[in-house]
Amino acid sequence: MANIERRGNTYRFRVSCGLDANGKQIVKKMTYVPQHKEGTKAYDKEIADALRDFEKRCKEGNVFDGDHLTYQTVVEHWKTEWAEKNLSDGGADYLKIIKYYAYPAFGSMKISKITPIHVQTFINNLEKKGLKPATIKRVIAAINSVFRYAYRLRIIQENPISRCETPKIKRDTTLHYFTKGQAMIFLNKALTMEYEDKVKAHDRTDDTGKAYHVNEYSEVHKIPMQFRVLYTLAIYGGFRRGELAALTWRDIDFKKRTISINKAAALRKGGYIIKDTKTVAGIRTVTLPVSCFDLLRKWKIEEMNLRFSLGTAWEGADDFEDTHIFIQSTGKMIDLNTIGHKFRDIIERYNAAVPDEAEKLPIIKLHDLRHTSATLLIGSGCDIETVSKRLGHSKASVTLDIYAHPLPENDIAAATLLDKMMVLEA
Repeated sequence: MANIERRGNTYRFRVSCGLDANGKQIVKKMTYVPQHKEGTKAYDKEIADALRDFEKRCKEGNVFDGDHLTYQTVVEHWKTEWAEKNLSDGGADYLKIIKYYAYPAFGSMKISKITPIHVQTFINNLEKKGLKPATIKRVIAAINSVFRYAYRLRIIQENPISRCETPKIKRDTTLHYFTKGQAMIFLNKALTMEYEDKVKAHDRTDDTGKAYHVNEYSEVHKIPMQFRVLYTLAIYGGFRRGELAALTWRDIDFKKRTISINKAAALRKGGYIIKDTKTVAGIRTVTLPVSCFDLLRKWKIEEMNLRFSLGTAWEGADDFEDTHIFIQSTGKMIDLNTIGHKFRDIIERYNAAVPDEAEKLPIIKLHDLRHTSATLLIGSGCDIETVSKRLGHSKASVTLDIYAHPLPENDIAAATLLDKMMVLEA
């Protein structure tokens, strides 16, 4: 039954919707502001129609909590109930974006009152401020995550972003990767060279507190074995960063020369977690050459020696087979960011040590080693189904969409083949 109460220039509608599981009466409320002039027939009809419509929506279950919840309140619920469980960083990145951009615009507004025009104006203002399309896209993705969550929970009737126009962004489909020659240089030179570091002259204090001077000197370093192993597996196996970090010795079968990919490391609020692979197809067993397992054996011995040397300071697993292959100095799983930073550092150190420009390597990203693996396999004639399974793609069509580009050397070979097949007369 509907009830109406006059409150100054507004009306409060109340509709009883039965009892909840605890026997408590469910009451839906709504504040209505008439648009017509008071004392007219249109005014009375407007209020009667609004009350009738509200009562109808209550009975149909179409009255949403968004009428009473602000966007900011919903964000807090989204963060704890969805983002922290489903986003790789626990929603920290999105939340930072939302607080900086969305809160000033409509954070205090009732979420059901945020219309497409509000959001479109918000997007247009981002463009006027000179934000790059890619940044705007990131902002939209963040605020949309909250709107989608609210829509799924029936807090709002419609997602306002669904009616907005967003900046068109040209996707860079250019793949970056090492050619076969560059991959060989990286594996056989960049990862194995000795690098000289100069240490500037400085002052020190001995155990007795006596100060002394140290002249400039040089130290020679090699890339640690675990990084040589890590990037070798990245190229030969085409593994993702999280998959490599999550590997334990139990995933390695030295007899069959296979590596089992069945989990992945991901960043969450407060640290790292081990989760399922990106897709079901991501669970796979990949065979690698003998040379990869020779390196793995050497590193396993080094890691075992490290464990014994650390004693009680060891932070890896009690059962060594459950210890991560790639670790920090205490035995804990390697930091995900370290993998990418170290990769770039190795390329830059190698390029600085090589005078011949032709021998220098392009500065590519860590994930580009996965592209390198796939590109070289396809270029060598490996069938697309096999490549797709090694990469953990759900369908071979996904692999084709990404790696449809031709290798330069294959393009030259194709031209040579045509020349042999069909000879033009002068």
